[in-house]
Amino acid sequence: MHPQSLIPFALLTFLQTADAYLTWRVLANGGRELNPIVRILMKWFGVVAGLVLAKAALLAAAALWLVGHSVATLLLVGLYSWVVVHNWKQLTALSKRS
Repeated sequence: MHPQSLIPFALLTFLQTADAYLTWRVLANGGRELNPIVRILMKWFGVVAGLVLAKAALLAAAALWLVGHSVATLLLVGLYSWVVVHNWKQLTALSKRS
């Protein structure tokens, strides 16, 4: 991985962790997982293991594929920034109902 990709990849790693945590909290508050692949993994392996597997697989694939593709890394950072904000809003709305 090129040095210029390290910061975006670190951001992607942070966002994946935040997404997993917020997804777990949303599910604990009555929400649901919108990603069908992650839903299947959670059904097969349990919520926490399914989330860890999904995030680890994405990060491993990204690390292998993104060697020299910092623009793609930035696009993933942008996408997962939106996902984390969406999950935070969903968690906030669900928490207000409780």
